[in-house]
Amino acid sequence: MATMLLIFMAILVGYWIAPYAIKVALARQMLRRIRRSQAVCLTFDDGPDPRSTPRILELLDAAGASATFFMLGRQAALHPQIVRLIAASGHAIGEHGFAHRHAWRTDPIRYSVDLWRGRRALDRITSTRHVRLFRPAFGEISLLTLLYLIFGGRRLVMWDLNPRDFDAASGAEVASRVANEMGPGSVVLLHDGRSDAASDPDVTVEAVRMILEHARQRGLRLLSVPQALAYANS
Repeated sequence: MATMLLIFMAILVGYWIAPYAIKVALARQMLRRIRRSQAVCLTFDDGPDPRSTPRILELLDAAGASATFFMLGRQAALHPQIVRLIAASGHAIGEHGFAHRHAWRTDPIRYSVDLWRGRRALDRITSTRHVRLFRPAFGEISLLTLLYLIFGGRRLVMWDLNPRDFDAASGAEVASRVANEMGPGSVVLLHDGRSDAASDPDVTVEAVRMILEHARQRGLRLLSVPQALAYANS
């Protein structure tokens, strides 16, 4: 019985607890570097989505802003033309898995396949040499995620400001949450894609319009994650 308990504890620590602690450390390190850039990084998850992503790109272009899009492989495969448009517009692309699998709640084989399929979907559209960023679904990682980051040469990107645009009632509500907390060095989590059919993508589009105007009024520079990191190192 004691041996089984020890084995269970070893698995718990090795598969979940240790990777979680490493995730926290890596996230803090990256956020510190982005703060040195004094830039704001707008990041978008779960797309691309034809209902919202092209409109967001138009707003970003008009504002002269760069952003980072963490794409689901299944969405990228459905809308490769939008993936190419994002890349051609000078924004950064990152992986987000294939079907938004939770690292803790998905069995290891299924989760590994999800990571591989997500990478392959983007690889068919744009060179993975230019896709070095990874954001885990729900922000959670396991030992498998950690191994993928190490051996896949991926950089973990988290956030420090989450206005929960996916369940907000209006864009103004989201923009207000962001305006109250956004400052130089913020990494803002938004969603151009929607996993819940009842969640309105127009909310995010309207929020982005307001956030960009707020950033302009405050003189905040909006860069992609790679741009901010490069600027911090310069």
